[in-house]
Amino acid sequence: MALKPRVGFLLPGALNWIIESGETPYLIVFARHHEAEVPATYIQEDGTMILNISGHAIRNLSFDDDGVRFDSRFAGQPHLIFVPYAAVLGLIGRESGEGIFFPENHTADRRVASSPDDESARTHSDSRNSERPTDQGQPKRPTLKLVD
Repeated sequence: MALKPRVGFLLPGALNWIIESGETPYLIVFARHHEAEVPATYIQEDGTMILNISGHAIRNLSFDDDGVRFDSRFAGQPHLIFVPYAAVLGLIGRESGEGIFFPENHTADRRVASSPDDESARTHSDSRNSERPTDQGQPKRPTLKLVD
């Protein structure tokens, strides 16, 4: 019997660790995953999105059997966010960059949802983000973009 995916079990503990350490938790996700529900306008060119999941930024956080859900606001507009565990790339503290990454999701099935918003998301993404090169053909890690 294979083990269940570890993401859903480790995320709550990592979130508590980051918050109790006095840092701002940032959830790094592959936002173009076919089951992800995020505002397309804010997806970065590489398909990732970095979400502030601190208590003052979101409401109704839940770790369900299939993914992470919460209510958030983007440009003042409310959004229900859903990120399946297979799309979670990592959770880090903003201030230190320390956290946990899920390498199994960096190479996971990257089926994307096709929608008319996909092209506008690429158009509006910030081209200043640069990706760090990686070794031996491994996928690139997402970069952290701070937005005030």
